Amino acid sequence: MNETDAWNYFLQSGAVNDYLTYLSIQQAKNAGKELENNNENSDRRANTERTEYR
Repeated sequence: MNETDAWNYFLQSGAVNDYLTYLSIQQAKNAGKELENNNENSDRRANTERTEYR
């Protein structure tokens, strides 16, 4: 079952279980994108430039 089919099935039935099925398909589809976004900033270097102490 794909995301569109799950949504259409929920629209017809109105059941909570059908909506949860739709959400689980949607979250599985977006799981890889969320991991990329969370780790995106961890690969960057910290700004270590500081002023010189005299």
